[in-house]
Amino acid sequence: MSAIRKPGRYAWIAVATALILAACDNAPTTTTHARAPAAKKHGIPMIDVTRIDLGTAIGADGRISQQTTVFKPTDTVYAAVTTERPGHGIVLKATWYFDESSLIKEVSQTVSPTDTLVTDFHLVNDAGWPIGRYKIEIQVDGQIAAVTEYNVRQ
Repeated sequence: MSAIRKPGRYAWIAVATALILAACDNAPTTTTHARAPAAKKHGIPMIDVTRIDLGTAIGADGRISQQTTVFKPTDTVYAAVTTERPGHGIVLKATWYFDESSLIKEVSQTVSPTDTLVTDFHLVNDAGWPIGRYKIEIQVDGQIAAVTEYNVRQ
């Protein structure tokens, strides 16, 4: 009798799973949007952040006119935050970070949307932005609602 065994019929599942997990670890980093459940104020659902667009220019309507997630050190970084649902006296806060944890700036705006609203924020550095990874975190009345990453390159 031979001591050599044929692979089990489920061995291909293990191999496929390992290959998929390896591919996920090597996937390129892209802009991410992490939405939190709709916050409530006095039991009433508050506005919901549905989108963050980044770019180097913004139009009169507050929307990004030149979208990108890769900026030059001399660029002004604009963020257009789209929210849904009506609300009154809602505080939107944009917190900008360099290298995941170094706080750059926090900016708050109080909004009272009746439906869909685009609120713009921007970030300027006259000395130029260091090369690296950045992120902007949007909070609705103190609760994290969305996070988007971007890069600064030469």
